[in-house]
Amino acid sequence: DRSGASSEAGDSASVSNDSGATMSLDNARILLIERLCSLQKVLAKRQEKIEFYESHVSTLTRDVTKKSKIIQTLLLRVETGERTKLASEAYKRSAPSASLADSFWGTSSNGMTLKLSTEINEKLQQVLEDTLFKNITLKENIKTLGDEIDRLNAKK
Repeated sequence: DRSGASSEAGDSASVSNDSGATMSLDNARILLIERLCSLQKVLAKRQEKIEFYESHVSTLTRDVTKKSKIIQTLLLRVETGERTKLASEAYKRSAPSASLADSFWGTSSNGMTLKLSTEINEKLQQVLEDTLFKNITLKENIKTLGDEIDRLNAKK
């Protein structure tokens, strides 16, 4: 009898052990699933933020590029305008009949010297360089516009 009673007690203990282990496994699964769900929500929020920031960065980059082109254009206008004024003032100071050769040989009678001619030459060279730079910039802008037109036509 005792052995039978003890075996029954052992069976009920193993059943309670099995059900306790099953309950703890179920609890662990529930906790893991809840943790997984919360982590997925956090991940989704972070991905939304990343997408927002990426689009915002690209927008800001385009704005900065446009503004830098505007600033470059304005600087070119100001610099070229000032240099052109300086060159024209230097030219006005010189007499129209004086030539560069006269100033080089010192035979000019109207006061145009080699120094003045050199200054005029330098200022004219600056104007030429600015004009060439503007032309290069305009050529690049035309190429960019052409590429943009091609891209838009390809979309259609």
